[in-house]
Amino acid sequence: MSVNVFVTGTIRSGTTFVGKALASARDSIYIHEPFNPDSPWNSAIPTPISHFYISGHNALLYRARLGALLKLQPDIRGQWLESVRQERNDFIEKSIPDGSTRESLNKIIKDPLGIFCTEWLVQRWDLKPVLVVRDPREVIKSIFRMSWHKNLQPHYLLTQPQLRRRLFAMEEQLGLSNCISLDISDDNLTAIIRVIKPSYLALLYFATVSGFRLLCYERSTLNPEIEFNRLFQDLDLPMGDEFKNSLSEKNNTFDTAKSHQNTFAPVSVERIKLLRNEMPDEPAVDNSVIVDAFADIRLGFADLVDWWD
Repeated sequence: MSVNVFVTGTIRSGTTFVGKALASARDSIYIHEPFNPDSPWNSAIPTPISHFYISGHNALLYRARLGALLKLQPDIRGQWLESVRQERNDFIEKSIPDGSTRESLNKIIKDPLGIFCTEWLVQRWDLKPVLVVRDPREVIKSIFRMSWHKNLQPHYLLTQPQLRRRLFAMEEQLGLSNCISLDISDDNLTAIIRVIKPSYLALLYFATVSGFRLLCYERSTLNPEIEFNRLFQDLDLPMGDEFKNSLSEKNNTFDTAKSHQNTFAPVSVERIKLLRNEMPDEPAVDNSVIVDAFADIRLGFADLVDWWD
């Protein structure tokens, strides 16, 4: 029987690497960000904005499209999307091993921008959730390093009242406050915090109240063999040989300087240092502002991760 997995977290938290690692399992296919309006897979389930919220109020609009995607029969409409439709179908066909079918493949869906669809995906579609969480200081530095900060504002909160109500309910149940701000800021750091903090709120709620699987980025890079063996076992997925061999390499570690790796092979510590030297200078970010902004979130995650100890 196939396994369907949803890997999510905040942007720049390592979800791409985790998703591709899980897709190394035999008879598996990797579906990259179908809830991201800029992804080719979004043509199969066309959500209009990033961080879109699907729940009872609008689920009927997306139910059939997601069902088709999970059957690997994506419903990509419109004559102007013919090339995308052909490209997606070619990708699916190439992912099917001899003797397998579309229905028998494990579907590994990765999408940090679909984080607020997690409850719908789990409750309605029985996807197995994997929550990737990373120190927000490192997430924010990575956003600056990628120059994504120039386009980030919490617009998705302004246009989705149902999402705001759900997040406020999460806040109340967790005994938190000030996780949600609708204000637009000219200060890049403040804007980023306002964009990503609701995702951390959702991650904390999913991990502590809903009991979903949590994978700490820092632990997985320090102890990849332990963490990924446990994750594959929990999901009942057979680990692929290539990824298994990369985990067993001695005196190596995973490259934490680059979150979108093209290979599962670990690299040496010396190579990591070289890669970091080749990257842009470390962005000047005021860590004290981030620590203050996430103080309540930190307390909630205290028993789950090793940040700021």
